[in-house]
Amino acid sequence: MIGVGGMNLISTIYTSYFYTNIVGLRNIHLTLMFLYAFIEIFFSYISHKFKSKCFKTYGKRTSFLLFSAIIQAISFFLFLNPPLKFNSIWHLKLWSYFWSIIFGISWGCSEVAYHSLASQLTYDYDERTRLQLFTWYISVVGSMSCSLLNGLLGSFSEGYTYKEKKKNMFIITFIYSILYLCGIFITVLVLINKDYKSKEDFVQLSYANNYKMIKNMFNNRPFILLVICYSFTLLCGAVCCMLLPYFCRYIIESNFLINWSPLFFTTSMIIGIPFWIYINKILSINEKKYKYILSSGLLCISLTTCSLVVHKNDDVLFLFFCIIGGVTTGSFFSISESMKGDVIDYNEFLYGIRNYTTYAGIFMCISNIIAGIGLKLSLYYINIFNDINSRNGYNKKQFVRAIRSSLCTFICLTFFVILITMFFYPIDKFNHKKILHGIRMRKTGQCVEDPLNPGKILLPFCKLNNSTFI
Repeated sequence: MIGVGGMNLISTIYTSYFYTNIVGLRNIHLTLMFLYAFIEIFFSYISHKFKSKCFKTYGKRTSFLLFSAIIQAISFFLFLNPPLKFNSIWHLKLWSYFWSIIFGISWGCSEVAYHSLASQLTYDYDERTRLQLFTWYISVVGSMSCSLLNGLLGSFSEGYTYKEKKKNMFIITFIYSILYLCGIFITVLVLINKDYKSKEDFVQLSYANNYKMIKNMFNNRPFILLVICYSFTLLCGAVCCMLLPYFCRYIIESNFLINWSPLFFTTSMIIGIPFWIYINKILSINEKKYKYILSSGLLCISLTTCSLVVHKNDDVLFLFFCIIGGVTTGSFFSISESMKGDVIDYNEFLYGIRNYTTYAGIFMCISNIIAGIGLKLSLYYINIFNDINSRNGYNKKQFVRAIRSSLCTFICLTFFVILITMFFYPIDKFNHKKILHGIRMRKTGQCVEDPLNPGKILLPFCKLNNSTFI
């Protein structure tokens, strides 16, 4: 997870800035996010279909996890290290787009495998939240170490030329690619002898009915609501991270913040996770959806205020808002991750199948498509006023306004979407216990009432055929 944290930091914060402002290309982020999105759903099908053959020896999905991780680490390194000998912009574009496609595909594969394995570690409502907080904590430690390394390399650089930034990027990508691979090898060794068969193979899937299986997912109301929330959560994270170096360079005009602001942000995220645990105990907030609303609201207030009041040379004020935003971010992302498993539990309660990879694939596909569209819109909007050759020409005042409005718009939109959808989200701690109890009862041949639809009685699994499940 330390390697993952470092890769995520570079991919979200510096990739777009590196290619648009240092190299001079555009839309790399869009290609990466879209390929990442569409490969998720494809890989989820392949992983599930061939599990009986590929995973007998290596443990379910660990072989795909290992293979995709190796490709991901290599493509991540090559994507952000284009050769200096390229004299043609066409060759540079070809290199960057090719490796962004490979990186997006492999990232999507490893993401589905990771989420499908992680969903099986625990089924307890509170324990799942703690596990995601711990996982997020370790990932942020990796992001913090990467931020520290980036700050040191940036401070020791004499300037911000292409060669100097490329040298810094080479060191960072090499270190975190190796760390990521080491972590994946350890994960595979731990999971290689694990058996999850009893949890997943209650009903044999018929792949002629994949359409019906996916249709049932979209009949799952908690799934729809959580997909909407998580999509905008990912959108907010992607756009805000991407705009961070632009904000530091063009609004505050501080090279120090370009190098060091990610370190302040990630350090405050580490502090924020135990802080949120303590706050939740004091306020007696047990429901995930209320924690989700509270953390997104505080994040919205801090980043929106920052986008409106911070001006040139306001380094200290910006760092203050950066720290406040970082404190709330840990809870913001980890809670939404832990809610995914609750939705999968409800799907098993309804249909008797735990479609780990299918859920993870569709979930991340929709989320990354929305995030990719948001990145495209924000990049297109701010570049309208940052292109000397465009019809409008370079207009710094409008360019700064575009950065501010993009940051403010996406974070506010995310908060209002979360606020509205969580109001209708039905799974709480009490209902989740009923869902797990109902799964056991239906497997033992008893009828059960649906806790989310009072009065609806569900038959035992043994009295239903495969087509009914799917």
